[in-house]
Amino acid sequence: MSNYRNMMRRMRQYTAAVEKNYKSRTAALEKDDVADKKGSTWYDRYVAEVDRKIEAERVRLGTEVQKELVGMIDTMRKNVGQKITKAPTTDMVNTLSLLRMMDTVNPTEIREYAAQMADCPLAMKALSQIAEKNSIRIAVPDTEEMMRAVDVIEGNIANYIQNFTGDSNMSASVKMLHDMYFQAEDYYANTDAKSAENVDKAFWRDIVQIGTPAMLDDGDNAGNTVDVKYFFSGLDGLMEFINTHTVGLEGSAKEDKINEILSDCPGQYGAAYRYYLANGEKVPLLEEGETL
Repeated sequence: MSNYRNMMRRMRQYTAAVEKNYKSRTAALEKDDVADKKGSTWYDRYVAEVDRKIEAERVRLGTEVQKELVGMIDTMRKNVGQKITKAPTTDMVNTLSLLRMMDTVNPTEIREYAAQMADCPLAMKALSQIAEKNSIRIAVPDTEEMMRAVDVIEGNIANYIQNFTGDSNMSASVKMLHDMYFQAEDYYANTDAKSAENVDKAFWRDIVQIGTPAMLDDGDNAGNTVDVKYFFSGLDGLMEFINTHTVGLEGSAKEDKINEILSDCPGQYGAAYRYYLANGEKVPLLEEGETL
């Protein structure tokens, strides 16, 4: 999974955990032996203690996810830095030297060479200078902007973790991030976005607005096919997603589609789904090591 997709998925898991934590408040206050004491001093103390525990758990969840994301963001920043300082290959240097010796170059030539040098900002800057001498302009990666992309991501994530409580009462910035980008996969399946992957693209387009997510990965992974996994808030969401995407399919065609969907899920999702079909019992869609 790419660094960017991994981060976005982790934020959706965090959102689900915080919301579950906050909803436990209602259950605690609606107990029969509690609700009938409403208005008493004991009840007020009880509510205060429940709120204290809810907030303590939220802080714990936030601290946990921050520790994980600090490592992710440091890796992203390191990878961007390596791309910014990447040295041109010998072939790039030779090509640039030949181009400088030519009396003229045309847009087609510049376009072709730019495609070969696109992952090396230094080579692209040199190519841009050659192009300008021939009245040609090309888009060159802005190295300062590339690094700023990580800062934009970090700032939005930090604001969300610090201020999202699970309550419906949120600041405008937190509500926007919550509603538009950090819901579970099954939520987006019923919106115009259709999938979390499309939402990730929208977050980059609308919030980051600099470069592409590939620049956050190391050189061996950038531009390659990434391992993307779905995240659902529960088995019902997974089954609804499968039902929606198998409408009109029967027999082996339907089974193939189900297997395709499950292959893009963590392994435990498929086990939970098959277990439900066999036994009619729903189990949590938790992966090893997760504590939603």
